[in-house]
Amino acid sequence: MNGAAYTTATGAFNDRYQPTSTTATIPSAAGGLAGTYTWTYGYNPETGALLWTLNPAVGDIPSERVTGSPVGSGAGAVSPGDAGP
Repeated sequence: MNGAAYTTATGAFNDRYQPTSTTATIPSAAGGLAGTYTWTYGYNPETGALLWTLNPAVGDIPSERVTGSPVGSGAGAVSPGDAGP
């Protein structure tokens, strides 16, 4: 947007080389959504399966932790405002 850079970065990796956090930066030229947003992830220590994602707060929308089960199981839950594991 007008030469301003949108960036993404991986913050860290666990011992299985899975990302434990990622950050997106939206430039001020984007207006109201400009800022830095970080997602964090939790994994099953035995299988490495993704257990939860903590989505960042955006504007008036609070952060939310999304948990899930293996693909196709139909299970999963969302916990609005949950600030951590």
